[in-house]
Amino acid sequence: MWDALASLAATAGQAWRRPDQGIREVRNEGNAFTYSAGRCQVAVDRAVQISERHGLPGHIGQWRAESDRLHRLILEQSWTRMRRP
Repeated sequence: MWDALASLAATAGQAWRRPDQGIREVRNEGNAFTYSAGRCQVAVDRAVQISERHGLPGHIGQWRAESDRLHRLILEQSWTRMRRP
């Protein structure tokens, strides 16, 4: 089971870079969606936690760096400050 989860973590660590259709299934060439990026970040982060907690093999340093990078990217670029009326 861990091999499958580790493979999913590796996929999630790359998938967020590709435009997708989002949860509303937009019918166009695809966009970068915060929801998709957030789910990928969580998947990679949880793989790190599971691997460390249970001593399982994996690309932990790479996963952690990707998770941290994506976390920062979401916090810095995925929201717009609202103006007060």
